[in-house]
Amino acid sequence: MVRKVKFKLLIIFGLTFFGSSLFSQSEGCTDPQASNFNPSATENDGSCNYPYTDFNPPFKYILSNTVSETSALVYLKNKLWTLNDSGGLPVLYAMDTATGQIIQEVTITNANNVDWEELAIDEDYIYIGDFGNNDGTRDDLGIYKVLIDDLPYQGNGSVTASHITYIYPDQKSFNRNYSHNFDCEAFIATEDSLYLFSKNRADYKTKLYRLPKEPGNYIAELITSFDVNGLITGAGYSITENEVVLIGYVQNIYTPFVWLLFYFQSNSYFSGNKRRIDFPNLTTIQTEGICYISGKDLMISAEKSPTFTARVFRFNASAWTDHVSHTNEIKIAKRATLKVLENPVGDSILKLSLVDCPKGNYRVDITDLLGKIVFQTSVEIDRVKEQSLSIKLPELSQGNYLVSFISNCRIISETFVIQ
Repeated sequence: MVRKVKFKLLIIFGLTFFGSSLFSQSEGCTDPQASNFNPSATENDGSCNYPYTDFNPPFKYILSNTVSETSALVYLKNKLWTLNDSGGLPVLYAMDTATGQIIQEVTITNANNVDWEELAIDEDYIYIGDFGNNDGTRDDLGIYKVLIDDLPYQGNGSVTASHITYIYPDQKSFNRNYSHNFDCEAFIATEDSLYLFSKNRADYKTKLYRLPKEPGNYIAELITSFDVNGLITGAGYSITENEVVLIGYVQNIYTPFVWLLFYFQSNSYFSGNKRRIDFPNLTTIQTEGICYISGKDLMISAEKSPTFTARVFRFNASAWTDHVSHTNEIKIAKRATLKVLENPVGDSILKLSLVDCPKGNYRVDITDLLGKIVFQTSVEIDRVKEQSLSIKLPELSQGNYLVSFISNCRIISETFVIQ
């Protein structure tokens, strides 16, 4: 529920002017949904910790048996593209986004599907990750690179691909071992490089590697690792939203989850906010692919399992990533204060007082203790010494909540109680 509201302001002391001295730079967690949110922090340092969060992504449609082993998703030319994993045909399948019906099959004539696991795209190319490595024995890991303009606009067809091959710098043994850290089912393409996220069965972390995008034989560059507490099976990247999402599941019980990576700088994907959303209602569903469709709307694919047919779910990340600026310009005025005038709140009317709040348009988020946004509205603030306003809340359960005033460059928050 989002409303646009312009409040009449109560001017108490008259106008005041703000100079550069009102702002100071300090690092900390700038996300009001985090348990360690620091309202005085002006620069996010990637330290945000979040409470356990679960969600039930809506079901979209069942997939054809032709792609029962779907292992990847990308959105391209207004279609969803997928592939089957190990042992499947060297074919890309295009699906109608509304129904999931297969509408195209494109064969890569000079490629073999040893263990295709992922798709990634940039402005010019689609990349096919042939790097599945269940037993840790492969020494022929590769990525096929196909020019997007070569793909037929409609109807079936065939194309050729160039080839990137690589090895991991930290893999010393190629003996058969299912519990190892050198499998991979997720990668993304940026303007200058490919970034791979490993699937670690030994320690349930993921390692981030970098590869050039040009054909050749390489040693991947190991950048860092992150404890995802599960197995990563797919990745999506939105350059416009500056977000990366990782999909995976908990081994053995197959409980799916996503990691939302946002508010990071450059290509340091684990340097910003990292939030996990669990899908406990989808236990035994093997999620494999994820991609951005538009804005923060995503699609998730799951391959056929003993309990479910292959299918697609919808997911939107905005509830967890829209409430914090994606720039490094969030500031708090030194003298700005937000007070709840009647706490606990009565009659669902949140009465507030703002002192020394800079002029501008603010989004107002009401979040619960789990970090879920339960109500949003917007206000236009004039530059005055003190102002009072009232917000009509929806019917909320008893408990503690956080109200946050958020603009492109400022955030002010305070807690309140519903009895």
